[in-house]
Amino acid sequence: MNPIDSLNIGDLLKTQFVGPINSSVEKEVMLLKQLAWTNKHRMGNSRDIVHPINLVRNTSLGFRYGSTDGAGNAEHIPETAPSETKQAQTKIRSLYAYVEFYGEALWLTQNDLGAFADAFKNDIGSLIDSMKIEINRAAYGDGTGELGEVVEATPSNQITIRTSATIAASPNMNWFEKGQLLDIYSPTNFAAGTATQRNASTTPIRVLTKSKGTTQVTLTVQQWNAGTGAWDAGTLNASFGVVAGDKVVVKGNYMREPYGLKAIIDDGSYTSDFLGIDESVYDRWNSYVQNNSGTLEAFSEMKLQNIIDELEIFDPTSENILLITRKDIRNKIARTIKTNILQPSTTNLKGGFKTVDYGGIRLYTDIFAPYSKIWGVNLKNIIPHQLNPSKDNVFGAFSFQDLDGKVLHAARKSDVYWAKGLMNYNFTCNQRNSHAVYEDIDPAL
Repeated sequence: MNPIDSLNIGDLLKTQFVGPINSSVEKEVMLLKQLAWTNKHRMGNSRDIVHPINLVRNTSLGFRYGSTDGAGNAEHIPETAPSETKQAQTKIRSLYAYVEFYGEALWLTQNDLGAFADAFKNDIGSLIDSMKIEINRAAYGDGTGELGEVVEATPSNQITIRTSATIAASPNMNWFEKGQLLDIYSPTNFAAGTATQRNASTTPIRVLTKSKGTTQVTLTVQQWNAGTGAWDAGTLNASFGVVAGDKVVVKGNYMREPYGLKAIIDDGSYTSDFLGIDESVYDRWNSYVQNNSGTLEAFSEMKLQNIIDELEIFDPTSENILLITRKDIRNKIARTIKTNILQPSTTNLKGGFKTVDYGGIRLYTDIFAPYSKIWGVNLKNIIPHQLNPSKDNVFGAFSFQDLDGKVLHAARKSDVYWAKGLMNYNFTCNQRNSHAVYEDIDPAL
């Protein structure tokens, strides 16, 4: 067997891992697979995205008798009132991934390239799963990175989290993981990007365990003790001043995540001035929001039909409409269909995904979707921007390579091989009122 070195392993790993990684992520990320990616709206070689949006139609219109009115008086053409266009503006965001292969595992496989490939494949498989989770989670966010809001931080090593203050339901349990590092911020000026961080950047908080209640998630956490070089079961409210209402984000992610459905499909309740446009001035820059003022209630077929009616204004054929929710809400809808003596049928999406057909509308479930919502997406009116889109203009996943062009590089330490991935992308929208959301659904009722 040939010993492993950076010369003979580069081509092997590019062949065995990069292609399958890209293919796997692309196939598993449902929403991104449905969209046509572009980079045509970037400003030169910068990371800025700018594109025009028509927000007010031309009103230089008016009916007249003709050149004169009925009494022979000259008539005037309408006053000038042209359409109004604004430039939507945002920036490309970057998602990094990292994996190492070292220690005893490297020593045991150093004389067997095939064994090394198999061992590294296990690490890559874990990374793929993490990538899919992170991409899916961010696809439902608002760009701030918020995972949830602190309900209670007792004098212990536990914090209870829910979604925003206007929604009593819990965040998705799948957004959290044992060993995940978190930061906590004050809610003051959180959306503006100037909130105060409770824990120091050098003192991260780590998830030890997670548990889900009826409407909340409880995390048992640890904090880093630089003095002892160990993780301690500290009390967050005493150590950092964490209080109810504080915001929880993944370490380092605050205001660095791409926009997701929470920002795009909104009427300003969560994300105001989206892409630099004031929705209070331009009513067309508001999505249709159907809710119960933050109180959970039983699913209503009439309310679901309300958002479908709004969506079909912009797509009467329903070809570009996709409803996205959680499995428990989907099952509630399926039971409603059966009650009405209709057998639920399925249809296919790009990437091999299957959906429930709800009266000709595709209804898809995602285990990473937030609790209590049904998102109504007009796929034609979401613009996904990628810094370097693939030739067929679809989501290209990660490219694993170091600066020297090799997949793996051993320069950091003589006994460590490592790889890093980078995905540069963000979402914008060209017609915010073509989307809708139905909130405050309790699938248990």
